[in-house]
Amino acid sequence: MFVSQNLTQKQIERWQFDRFIDLCCFEPPEEIKETEEPDFIIRRDGRSVGVELTDLYWEPAPGSVPHQAIESLRARAVDKACSLYSAKGLPALHVSVHFNPSYVPHKKDVSRLAHSVATLIANNVPEEGERFEEDYNWVNRNYFPEEICHVGAWRLPGEGRSLFTSPGAAYVPKLTTNDIERTLVQKEPKISNYRKKCDEIWLVINCDGGQLSTVFKHDDSVLLEEFYSDFDRAFLLRHVAGRVHELKVNQA
Repeated sequence: MFVSQNLTQKQIERWQFDRFIDLCCFEPPEEIKETEEPDFIIRRDGRSVGVELTDLYWEPAPGSVPHQAIESLRARAVDKACSLYSAKGLPALHVSVHFNPSYVPHKKDVSRLAHSVATLIANNVPEEGERFEEDYNWVNRNYFPEEICHVGAWRLPGEGRSLFTSPGAAYVPKLTTNDIERTLVQKEPKISNYRKKCDEIWLVINCDGGQLSTVFKHDDSVLLEEFYSDFDRAFLLRHVAGRVHELKVNQA
């Protein structure tokens, strides 16, 4: 289950929070307050509980760009291309943009790539029920950006608005204790500020939802490990499986 890229960060956090509460089968909190640091404060059993949300991403190789940053910039380019195309008043299309896997995008490339994709699609709108596809090659390099390897456009009957996507594929790593530990450590420095606002503080670690770089192969033996943290409780929320696992946290 993946969250739409069109939602704001706060909307995504609320969706994650509601899913966490639902999957934990908690009684509805007496009160829910959206805040900053932590993301939510709820009243439960007469106590205030701060709930901080964070996403678990693949650990980048030393000196490399984090995969989630690459995904984000690709999504920005494709979203902008969709807006540029839609502004032309042309028929609604479902467009798939496949980036060259060896290409690492930069912010300065977003606008250029968006305009190139929007222009390419606008010049090749297929008939209803048909599709247009083109790959990058040396011959078409004057209008087809080398950072992209394939573009496909489908004109589906009855479509009301255009949808541009940037699918990806990669080796999915196995979840390790180090993945959990580094995520806990990243949030530790803020715990003292959280505690000024609530009686307890929980951390919800989201995985398998949103971006490809949050997807892991799961080994339940990791959940049997004990983790040292100042959080009162910590949870691993697996969105695709629809499961919440409470981690063993030791504050000693």
